[in-house]
Amino acid sequence: EIIPIEFGSGEIHVITRADGTVKRFSTLRELMYWAGRADLMVLYGLVLDKYKTERATGIGLGLWMDLRTLITAREERDASIIWDDQDQWLIQSGIFYAIPAIHVLETKVGDIIYMFVDKKYPLTPETLQRMLNHGLEIDRDPSGNDLTTTIQLIQSLLNQLNLAA
Repeated sequence: EIIPIEFGSGEIHVITRADGTVKRFSTLRELMYWAGRADLMVLYGLVLDKYKTERATGIGLGLWMDLRTLITAREERDASIIWDDQDQWLIQSGIFYAIPAIHVLETKVGDIIYMFVDKKYPLTPETLQRMLNHGLEIDRDPSGNDLTTTIQLIQSLLNQLNLAA
């Protein structure tokens, strides 16, 4: 279950897993240490259901857009406008979270793009090259899988770049 609630001067979401575990968050990034891929898929379904009957605004709109980009983007031309201005992206950071196997790309203007490691997104060769040149921060995986999955991410980016060339 996901419930948006007022908190101070803003809004947060409260998500409760079937096992009773509760997490309060306002951005998708706050879930990177807590949620696995299956959790994110369920969360996306809950968010879609919630916003079928009401308009998404504020952090709810941000959460819906982030999850939509993460889960529904396709390698072939995606309808989302987020990919349209890649030639303008100045990369601020690239952080890899091993537990959900997600790469988070942040631009200097504040755009944040969440991408699964094993999924292809409509990135241009120039963007892929800038991502590889910028470097990657690696969040430590307590189970020790961070290096293996990081290598998979880098190999995937290189493969996409080679296919585009």
